[in-house]
Amino acid sequence: MKNLYFISKIINAIESQDSYHQLSKAFEEILSLGCQEQYREGFEQFVRFMGAVYDLMFDEDQYLDLIRSADPSPDPGIEIVFERNGVCLATIIYRHRRIVRTITNVAPGHFTLKLAIGRVIWNGEFKKEDLIWSVAFPGEGLRLAAETEQPETKASCIIRLFNGEVILRVIPGIEHGNIDILFKGEKIG
Repeated sequence: MKNLYFISKIINAIESQDSYHQLSKAFEEILSLGCQEQYREGFEQFVRFMGAVYDLMFDEDQYLDLIRSADPSPDPGIEIVFERNGVCLATIIYRHRRIVRTITNVAPGHFTLKLAIGRVIWNGEFKKEDLIWSVAFPGEGLRLAAETEQPETKASCIIRLFNGEVILRVIPGIEHGNIDILFKGEKIG
């Protein structure tokens, strides 16, 4: 069973409470054991397995089909992480329905939207031009919260992912902006 030694380590990590951290530790252990002669063939199988996983993850259509087919009951959801400069701003559990998550008081930086297992969905920069009203819309007044009519939010940037099933919408503010993450809940997952 030394040929498939990596399978139980991956399963145990995924089933743990802190699967992201435990999976990282499991990979370190798999790599360490792979240096030993009795595990060399198993390690080669692990490398081929991970290569196949990598290929699948970067074929977006196949990847989405895999997510759709993995729909156990009850739906545990897909854990999605939104980071700024490598620090988690929000964790979102996506459960195949329309949701909007607003992240407030956002400062400029490098942002990443990814699955908790590490698969990056999107990454990019949001600058002052995206997040600060006076820079995003120079000369245009910001509507006041005390106005009687509900002010319409004006986005400085809209990013559509997965054919519009996931939308990032940047709403500039006075000193910081907000980012809405919209999951339509129809096709993704």
